[in-house]
Amino acid sequence: MKYLENYYGFVYEWIDLSNNKTYIGSHYGSVDDGYIGSGKKFLNAYKKRPCFFQRKILSYLKKDNRNELLLIEQVHLNQIDWLMTYNISPTASGGDTISKLNKNELKIYKDKLKSRNPSRKGAINSDAHNQKIREYHLNKVVSAETRLKISESKKGKSRTVFSKETKQKMSESAKNRKGRNKKSITKQKPLRNKCISESTKKKISESLKGIIRSDETKKKISKANKGKKRTPEQINNIKKSWNKSGNRIPWNKGILTL
Repeated sequence: MKYLENYYGFVYEWIDLSNNKTYIGSHYGSVDDGYIGSGKKFLNAYKKRPCFFQRKILSYLKKDNRNELLLIEQVHLNQIDWLMTYNISPTASGGDTISKLNKNELKIYKDKLKSRNPSRKGAINSDAHNQKIREYHLNKVVSAETRLKISESKKGKSRTVFSKETKQKMSESAKNRKGRNKKSITKQKPLRNKCISESTKKKISESLKGIIRSDETKKKISKANKGKKRTPEQINNIKKSWNKSGNRIPWNKGILTL
């Protein structure tokens, strides 16, 4: 394309060949200075698939007047299909455009948002979409300052008290979710059949030292272990740990030798 010479700015249109959506904007400068655009939705789409976008120049500004450039852009904005565009604002002012709209323009803007962003109530995300959300949040590191702000915002607020009916609905909903099978959750034992290094064992040992269990907890542990058969190897390990500790007394006050 041959560009016009001796101009101060231009109005352009980007076309997304993957879906035929367009984006109209203006730039006070040269066509080859590397400027792409400023629209958030447009830039998000452009970054994902820049090879699908083509730009054409709609008009040139021959006078050194920024306001006239915006007027030329507005003429082109008035002619676009709002269901097939990446433009957000119906006006060519940029920045905070909502507060500058009159009643009719505000109504058009709201209707456009409703048509492009229907309610997602009851919508079910695909597995691929859920995986993208998971990956996005997986390596997120929340700073100490942010955690402190969250903590301060929660202080003094009472937790929501759900009715029995609401709790029942939440329970039924959770049961029907994928991967929420109760049996599969209870069978998960992350350390089973895994080789734990000596340094990890030491860390676990240090973290458990000094913990005082209540009588109720001791009874629960005792009840859970009743009837379990230990292998000879486990019995030997228990004996060795008692011998190393000298006069160590088990939490259930059992005998020191088996």
